[in-house]
Amino acid sequence: MSEHTIWEAKLKPLGGLGRLEGLVNFFVEKGISPPRDFDNYRVVVMAGDNGISREGISIYSPADSVRIVQAHLEEAAATPVFLSRIGKEEILVDVGLFSPVDSGRVWDYRIRPGSGNFLVEPAMTREEAVQALEAGARVAARLDGLDIVGIGEIGVGNTVAAVAALASLLDLPAGQLADRGSGVSDSVLSRRISSIEKAIALHQPCPGDVLDAVSKVGGVTLAAMTGFIIGAGEKRLPVMLDGFVASVAALLATRLSGTCRELLVASHLSREKGHRLVLRELGLVPLFDFDLNYGEGLGAALGLFLCELAFVFSRRITQMF
Repeated sequence: MSEHTIWEAKLKPLGGLGRLEGLVNFFVEKGISPPRDFDNYRVVVMAGDNGISREGISIYSPADSVRIVQAHLEEAAATPVFLSRIGKEEILVDVGLFSPVDSGRVWDYRIRPGSGNFLVEPAMTREEAVQALEAGARVAARLDGLDIVGIGEIGVGNTVAAVAALASLLDLPAGQLADRGSGVSDSVLSRRISSIEKAIALHQPCPGDVLDAVSKVGGVTLAAMTGFIIGAGEKRLPVMLDGFVASVAALLATRLSGTCRELLVASHLSREKGHRLVLRELGLVPLFDFDLNYGEGLGAALGLFLCELAFVFSRRITQMF
């Protein structure tokens, strides 16, 4: 009897665990279900700054990204607190903070000290975008023996950069995608939309050209996450996406490589109104909707734990048949 058949034969309502059952079946059908409880995972959090953060598009100051990284190191942020509680680790990667963090626990893959302010200059050169993609892929290459990995990000302005890249890629108006992010006011939201529209008009990124979009109006963090997802796909490592920014990176990755799409899992639906559209483009249904709007890998961490629990139940009941 196959594991899928056993799953349906359990003494429980048919389909009673909803998307968790589908998640287990997904991995079994892909042939990547391990002979254990699918509990060997980490959450990778890419950290990088954005010059657009100097334009007052967030409740945070441009200097806050490094403080958030420090909070993660001190387990004073939600993601490391949760992961510590369940005995899992977070991997922090600096791909482009304005100022480096003095800690051996942060992986150094810095491309440049922050992306440029795309309201007045490109976020980076095309060559730097390629370097960021390669850096992300190298991070994925370092991860051995994992069942699955989560991907998230830290960086003031990352959401605005993701909206700008997405609007360029899909040739959609910024107002259809931009939202309040960390909780900005009406005036700041208006500034976000205006900044993105002006940047796209200035740089004229080519719709459909991922590198053009991410280099002109995206950012180093987004590019590195994209490369990470591609790299994970090449080694058949499933990826649990965090929120909106991670999902945009996943969409960019699927436009550059066909090997990663089938290994993507959406952890949750965030409050960003563009998130639902991105997930639809990816053909993904999120595991849960807790009304999160946090980022920093928290949704990915929760999704990974739910994934582990689903496999624990599946394995336990399989042993009874």
